[in-house]
Amino acid sequence: MMKKFGSVLSLSTILLALVAGGACAAEVENVSATSILTGRASVISELVIVRKGPEYIADHDRFSREQIQELLAALVSPPIERLDPTRMGVTQPWLDANAEPVLKKLKRSRPCSEPGNLTKTRTAEEERRFLEYFKNIETATAAVENYYRENGEGGRPQIRIVVGLEGGSEIKARSVSPHLWMLPWRVDRDGRVVTTYNPRIGQALAAILPSTFSTNRERLTGDLADLIGRLLWAPARVTPAKRRCK
Repeated sequence: MMKKFGSVLSLSTILLALVAGGACAAEVENVSATSILTGRASVISELVIVRKGPEYIADHDRFSREQIQELLAALVSPPIERLDPTRMGVTQPWLDANAEPVLKKLKRSRPCSEPGNLTKTRTAEEERRFLEYFKNIETATAAVENYYRENGEGGRPQIRIVVGLEGGSEIKARSVSPHLWMLPWRVDRDGRVVTTYNPRIGQALAAILPSTFSTNRERLTGDLADLIGRLLWAPARVTPAKRRCK
């Protein structure tokens, strides 16, 4: 059972909550995002969106006001101060609804060269146990929590977001997390910096990324159900002896 939190709010949390409504009512003038991945070779993707009348434009791409305001709302929301899988959508009805589709997805044919390839062959009993694990909320939440405790793979990622508001104020966010939705984020609003595990930030940013924005893209656009499935489908969970690509 996850403990409830937030009975005692920090001063920065209270201040951020008080101004959130006003910030969301403000018009966004521009949004910039810079994504970097450092490893054997560094790669970078950049996005600059500007408001032109009722439209938001980046090169040949157009964005709705609702998309831009969703990013703003995520950034000014009261921070989620610790990882909480239930706030990410991991509930019993959600697990029940996603178990069978995820199993089918994991069993589909994939090339052996695919990074992180998982063994596809499973017995009926192993598939039954997988569904049991996936539908068990304690097992699923533990898998998510353990995943976020690990260091991650694939180089050293970084994303910086700057949202410019009418009147000249800015909201900044930064993440160096290698995990899904790049949690946690550090959000700076008027000099008040908070750390938040709010998945809406990564999700809202992913919703406006053009196809040319590739750096760290999979970390922002990944699917939580698929992630949990891959964690529980791992050979160490079911049959270590059968870890091979067929």
